[in-house]
Parts: sequence; C-alpha cells; structure tokens
Amino acid sequence: MKTPETLKILLKMLADVDYVLSRGPQLFGWCSSVSDLHAIDNTKEHKTHYQALKRLEKRKAIELKKEGEQLLVKLTDSGFAEALKMKILSCEEELPSFEACMVVFDVPEDLKDVRNMFRRLLKQAGFFMVQRSVWETTHDVVNELDELVTTMKAEKYILVYRVMRKCH
Repeated sequence: MKTPETLKILLKMLADVDYVLSRGPQLFGWCSSVSDLHAIDNTKEHKTHYQALKRLEKRKAIELKKEGEQLLVKLTDSGFAEALKMKILSCEEELPSFEACMVVFDVPEDLKDVRNMFRRLLKQAGFFMVQRSVWETTHDVVNELDELVTTMKAEKYILVYRVMRKCH
C-alpha cells in the first residue's frame, strides 16, 4: 500500500520532534526548510510534496512561512496530535508477550466528541474492549498514546498503562 505524502511528512516531522524532545525543550520549532525534511530531486516529486504541505496547512496541521528562498515548516499542536494518531495506527511492534497497553477512560458527557474520537482511535488501532471503558492491546503504543492524551489535555479522564498480563 502506498503511503500518502501528507502522512509521510507528518511522520517525518514527528520523528524530528522526537529528536528535538531528546535534545532540548523546544517542541514546535521551525524546521530549517522543506528540503531538510526530504531531499527532493525531481520536479514532479517536489510538486507532490508541496501540494501535500499545502493540504496539511489547510488542515492546520502545519504552518508554512517563506523566508527568502526557503519554505519553513512548523508542526502545530493539532498536527502533532494527528501525527501521533497516525503513528499509533501504523504501529506493528508488539510488546513482550507478558505485557499489554491498557487504557482506562471516563470522559464526561459534555466532552462526548472527544470520547467518541478516542474510542474510534482505539478500535482502529486494534485495541479490544475488556470492559465498557477499559481497552487493551499488545501493540507497543504506550508512549505515543500517553503523549496524545497529554496533547489532548485529557489526563483527568484518560489513563494509559503498561501492564503485566496474566500468564496461562
């Protein structure tokens, strides 16, 4: 399956943010240029990449700023959340056989859009329901899911755990 250019850009920027987080406190700094994110050789690929950037800007996932001949790209909070969701959905790495990622949530009725979006994400990511608001998976998405909950400012309502599974 071909990965859409917008997804490639978001995941690359998320990887760059992971790198920035490990190097210092600045989370959403301007990347030096688009060409630093992807080495683009041919004109058709450059056009496809630029169109993907414009779509991401329209969705408010990134901000674009032209400085001389450079196009600077900034990952927004919503872009960061979208990239985390994509990373969670595309994760194929499994936790060790005796561990699981468990999510417990109780999102109030006045935030039901958040609750529904979150439940839909869990289903799409391969989680299964243990109880009404308790979900589990063996995919290694604990850190990304925890970061997403923090980004959503939903720590009061959603808890993410790495748990030991019962051995049979």
